[in-house]
Amino acid sequence: RGVLSRKAGLPAHCPRTGAYAVDVAAFEALALPALSPPPPSAAARRSVVVIDEVGRMELHSAAFQAAVTRLLASPAEAVVFGALTAPIYGHRVPFCDAIAAHGRVSVDRITQKTRDAVREALQRRLLREVGLREEG
Repeated sequence: RGVLSRKAGLPAHCPRTGAYAVDVAAFEALALPALSPPPPSAAARRSVVVIDEVGRMELHSAAFQAAVTRLLASPAEAVVFGALTAPIYGHRVPFCDAIAAHGRVSVDRITQKTRDAVREALQRRLLREVGLREEG
């Protein structure tokens, strides 16, 4: 647990995203250990890594980008679920575009109308991927 960003109170050298300063060192101390997949449990054939968001604040960390890249390049010992930042006002985020184009990644666009169906499909896919539900 830690303060990863705030509107005021962080040193001037901290990078900014909009109104927020980002404490990259605090972010890396918290996030990077979590990006190493744990061994699968006795019930599941693969472990799961959830990345809450690959967004603009997170991308101030080159170490985070490298860890995500390693995770996706590693053998499929872990199922990775996460959220990518969407382009804003036509501004693409090249690292997020590269993740979306990766062979192990499928992108589900979520809208208010589709969110329940997407959630259900992702839940089924997750259970199937870790071996807790039969294929099909």
